[in-house]
Amino acid sequence: MKKQENKSKLRKFIGKIVSLNLEKCVKVEVVSYKKHPKYKKFMRQKTNFLVRCDNSKDLVLGDKVSFRESRPLSRKIRYIFIDKV
Repeated sequence: MKKQENKSKLRKFIGKIVSLNLEKCVKVEVVSYKKHPKYKKFMRQKTNFLVRCDNSKDLVLGDKVSFRESRPLSRKIRYIFIDKV
């Protein structure tokens, strides 16, 4: 029997596709803004995620996509594609 994943604890992200070089995986860049503790300036922070996507042939470089956390699928892939935004 499969375990039900707790929906409330799974994080969801929206990002831009940076690379389509892998077969069933895409590299997505997520931009977030953090405030500097001393100088109080907002800094842009970019993070790249490898996202499992079975139909990556439908996607184009620069598309905005949403994805969520999941169990580890491989050494680096821990996120699953939801849909195109």
